[in-house]
Amino acid sequence: GTFTILSRTLTLDQGLLNFLGNADFDPDINIRASVQAADIMAHVIMKGTLLDPTFALTSEPSLSESEIISRILFGKAVGSLSPFQSLQIVTALAELTGTTNPIGLVHQLKDALGLGALNFTTGNSDTSGPGLSLGKDFTDEISIEIEQGLTPESTKASAQIKLFPQVTLQSDIDATSAIGAGINWRLDY
Repeated sequence: GTFTILSRTLTLDQGLLNFLGNADFDPDINIRASVQAADIMAHVIMKGTLLDPTFALTSEPSLSESEIISRILFGKAVGSLSPFQSLQIVTALAELTGTTNPIGLVHQLKDALGLGALNFTTGNSDTSGPGLSLGKDFTDEISIEIEQGLTPESTKASAQIKLFPQVTLQSDIDATSAIGAGINWRLDY
């Protein structure tokens, strides 16, 4: 048979229902559904009981859950996803694991992408809507940040270079090719 999850149809290739003979109709289950996803064979494994299942993701070759979902949903590695595709990965993992607060998943995704920052913003009604920002520290002195809102015009990229312990040079560019630069001085007290 087939099984649809995360908007993809997987083939059921293993299944076991174990009725324990009690009055409750809640058999133990062990079901595996598989799909060829990009360069891996991905498996969704459902265990536990019918009324309280748990899900796990495995693959051949072995990858992290975020990498597996990335290949199932988009056919590519997590590192090559757009910000909104990354958000879909977090949402899919939360849905699959039954997590109502996916903050831990956001941190896992941030680490999987090798990012120093992964932030979701709600924006404000005056100037901006919801968005996503990704930041990467290349060294202790050089970092970049990319911000993306719901519209193409809301894209912005920034680069920061630490010139001195308290002084940084920042350069920005937005979707309209407007460029800005500034020197920032910071004093921690």
